[in-house]
Amino acid sequence: MDTNLLNDILKEYNWLDLEVKSFIDDKLLIIAAEDLTYSHDLEIIFTGVTYVQVGKTWTWTKESTFLEIVYPDVFTDPALKSYIYENYYTKGTTLFKFLGSENQSYYVIANSVSFSKKSMRYKQSTD
Repeated sequence: MDTNLLNDILKEYNWLDLEVKSFIDDKLLIIAAEDLTYSHDLEIIFTGVTYVQVGKTWTWTKESTFLEIVYPDVFTDPALKSYIYENYYTKGTTLFKFLGSENQSYYVIANSVSFSKKSMRYKQSTD
């Protein structure tokens, strides 16, 4: 997937709240919306996941790139860097980086990522 396409689509948002909805076998589903209370507008699906370093929830703001492909050199811990190199180079996977608010970095190593921009309503708003 071209991460630039996803980043371009998300320019209409000022921020997004993100949540790990499920992580079953090697498939990670992250949902996103400006307010996850009643619905979500975006589903990001990683498959062939070998490493996850994300919170259960976090916030992204328009000032940063939503999702990008990076290289293992971003890690400074020698043990973690070694693990990332092994998984990144020997398994043909890709290292993806989310940048949350306050410049918090989140990482996923996976074979692929896809997204679906559709609204999924959970419950009726009282507004």
